[in-house]
Amino acid sequence: MSRTFLSRPPKHVCSDITALAAVQRGQVGAFQLIHERHYPAVHAYATECLADVEAVGGLSTRVFRRVLATRLKGGVVIGVRHPGCLRRELLDGVRSGAVAHAAYDVAALAPGFRDWVAKGAAWPMEDGSQLARAFERLPRSAQILLWHGVVEQEDPRLIARITGRREAAVVASTQQAMELLRGIRLGLHAERMGRPECREALAGLGAALDCAAVSGIAAHGRDCQWCREAGEDLADLDGRLGSHLPAWQLGWWPGPRYLRVKAVSRALVDVPSYVCEFPELSAAWVPNRPRGRGLLSRRKPGDTGGYA
Repeated sequence: MSRTFLSRPPKHVCSDITALAAVQRGQVGAFQLIHERHYPAVHAYATECLADVEAVGGLSTRVFRRVLATRLKGGVVIGVRHPGCLRRELLDGVRSGAVAHAAYDVAALAPGFRDWVAKGAAWPMEDGSQLARAFERLPRSAQILLWHGVVEQEDPRLIARITGRREAAVVASTQQAMELLRGIRLGLHAERMGRPECREALAGLGAALDCAAVSGIAAHGRDCQWCREAGEDLADLDGRLGSHLPAWQLGWWPGPRYLRVKAVSRALVDVPSYVCEFPELSAAWVPNRPRGRGLLSRRKPGDTGGYA
């Protein structure tokens, strides 16, 4: 199998990781890139946590401001739970902030989120746990591709900017990451099988899951519940990844509603006003800056001005 998704990004592309490093050096344009790429998602997730429009805006701002302040101090923005994935870390911050908001203003919570908090804001204990175990065994680069490509269903152009890879390679790289996940998931299923005939049936599947292999596991699965469940899991791994993994990673996941709101949200193309609170920021930046165009000039949403 090709290892495209592990390859180094082109030098001219500014990934999230590269941009975060530039933020630490006080380069405001790098933070603007991060804000443009992730604001629609952060705002959409906050909208599914809080019902009050003003509270949504305030929470979204606090999450980004915390990233900026932390990086300027040399702190770590992306923790061990979400290795390399800034988006998940941002959404994690939104959820934590919304839970804190519930302590003094429950009425401001969105209905679904309010119900989740009322039930103890509990993570799923079983549903998705085995899938999460397989996901966490993936290389960091493969995890990021699957999160943005399969879970968040984002445009390959945006995924290319976030990951720092060429747009033409995004779809193939995401497919390769899914094949790797399927292979890991298959191995985990095989570990649980006690009977030789079960292990043999699963070994016949392979990561590609061709039609003959699926038919074989289906025939064996008529008499074996474990193998039947394993075959169903592997056949629908894409769908399960999108529906089960997010709740395991984030606790609260509104599913399709979040995706719909995100799709109609727009990134703010101007530098957020609160950056003025950080005198250490500089407007002088970064790779491939177009001549004759100011860093802070207004741009259309999605246009990175040559920085990514």
